[in-house]
Amino acid sequence: MTVGSSLVLTARSLGSNTTLTWEKQNANGGWTSVSSSDQDAVANTYTRNSAVAADRGVYHWKTTSTSTGFTTTTITSDPIAVKTATGFKLDNWC
Repeated sequence: MTVGSSLVLTARSLGSNTTLTWEKQNANGGWTSVSSSDQDAVANTYTRNSAVAADRGVYHWKTTSTSTGFTTTTITSDPIAVKTATGFKLDNWC
């Protein structure tokens, strides 16, 4: 990701009767919900219209089934690493 550009992460569409939550790994290794900072109205994407350096990190999404008559099931994605190009420096440039 380049600072100032859009950051868009996409989760698998898992059908109806599910809720999706985006989380970012915090410094202690735990996960914090970032769904409230999502800047689009699309359920299966997490968007930052103008990314900042603080947006870099590790994200994942969790989806929970909400169908009646079934046991509630939560599925968590693999981690998604977001890195920035800020401070990129070429060493030994000829």
